[in-house]
Amino acid sequence: MILIEPYYGPVAKQLYKRVHAIEGFDEHEKTWEVPAGAGPEYKANQARSFLVFTRDRATYNREFPNLRIMMDRPHTLLWYLLSGGVNFRQLVPDVAIPAVRFTERVLEPANPLLALLHTIVLRRELEH
Repeated sequence: MILIEPYYGPVAKQLYKRVHAIEGFDEHEKTWEVPAGAGPEYKANQARSFLVFTRDRATYNREFPNLRIMMDRPHTLLWYLLSGGVNFRQLVPDVAIPAVRFTERVLEPANPLLALLHTIVLRRELEH
């Protein structure tokens, strides 16, 4: 399973709190559960992947021993913003995409600080 989720680095935390205010970014939420009665986006908590796969990794491993985390890689700062993300219009013309991609490759060492998304790869392991 491949998941592309909101990241939890310092830039992402600040951006998600401002841009997606209705969904929120609460890295201190006690549970993984969505509040009862919440709609599909209300209180979605952009920090949920952080809660499950980072903060509560030991709990995840105990609850899902056959779903091994193969990769958790932060990425994408500029392209996500300039493409308009999920809800907004694209801010740069398509001809600028190669330059944006090049800039992201140059900035890649700073992804733990700058990234807005992360890709998590899970693999189901068969029981022996």
